[in-house]
Amino acid sequence: MPVTSEIQSLPDVECSAVLLHASSILADAARIAPDAGGSFLNLGNEILWGFEGVLLNQLFVTQSSILIEVSNAREIQFRSPNPTNKQIIGFTIFFKNTEDK
Repeated sequence: MPVTSEIQSLPDVECSAVLLHASSILADAARIAPDAGGSFLNLGNEILWGFEGVLLNQLFVTQSSILIEVSNAREIQFRSPNPTNKQIIGFTIFFKNTEDK
């Protein structure tokens, strides 16, 4: 999903957890990669994510999040402070096994 400066939510899908992945469609690796020390420059290439409008977590391009336990993917919200870097958020949805064993 393309990331904008407006707060967006993931799709309405019931699940047990979500893993976020940050990427960019830019070919300029210098704008999206960490420096030689492993630090990301403050280039606005991060995606901010969180819940209920409080976006306190950063996810830099090329990174994945921790496993986020939610009952619906739409609980996770995100935005970019600088959408000109063309960030894309990908996500993996995990479901509970509800079959009887």
